[in-house]
Amino acid sequence: MIESAANPKLKHLKKLLLSRKYRYQHQSYVIETQHGLNELLHYSPHHLKQLFLRDTTSADSYQSLDTPIFHVKGSVFDTIATINGTTCLAIVKMNTLSFPDAVQTILYCDGVQIPANLGAIIRNMVAFNYNALALSNESCDPYHPESVRAAAGTLIHLTIQRLNFNELNTRYPNLSYYALAANRGQSIYTHSIKTPAIIVVGAEKGLSPTLTDQLSEKNYRHIPISDRVESLNVAVTVGIVLAAI
Repeated sequence: MIESAANPKLKHLKKLLLSRKYRYQHQSYVIETQHGLNELLHYSPHHLKQLFLRDTTSADSYQSLDTPIFHVKGSVFDTIATINGTTCLAIVKMNTLSFPDAVQTILYCDGVQIPANLGAIIRNMVAFNYNALALSNESCDPYHPESVRAAAGTLIHLTIQRLNFNELNTRYPNLSYYALAANRGQSIYTHSIKTPAIIVVGAEKGLSPTLTDQLSEKNYRHIPISDRVESLNVAVTVGIVLAAI
């Protein structure tokens, strides 16, 4: 039983939750929900590194795992977790796979800043069977606790790389690209997106000026919406587009 937040294992766990730099140094992140843990154990149990359980939680269902399991005093557990009511904290190895050389559809996020939005994007990608996500350097961390929570256990199904658009274009010269922007270019319903392709979505304020300077007007697409709404949330946009292609 761990009874102090000063325990080195808990200090390591908490730092993984708080520090992006630390997460990448250790190639690890934290799952804080039972649903996320169940998904991991079903599809990729070898990625689980350590499991911490609230002291009132039975470890019986985890005994077959070849993973260290620690019980933590409830009051201490609550000082570590970033969400209320959770009973498990799992340290998980990041998926460090690179994109395969084979042509595929890649979603490129340009400067998405809100972790919950990025997590929802990830969940949408997995829902519609897309598994390659490229992030600009300005985009937030997909392993941030809010992103992991919004992804709802789907992170393990994606290959994620941080690349700028030029690097992506150079690596996949035969892929067409389509940039999503409000009220710009053709409707996705009249000029469909042909896959495989690179699909570009912007941050909450739209695509960055640096990127828009590189994009051709003919490659823009938009989702027709009411003139009473200026734009859609980026995760909603991704869900609609991926469902439509």
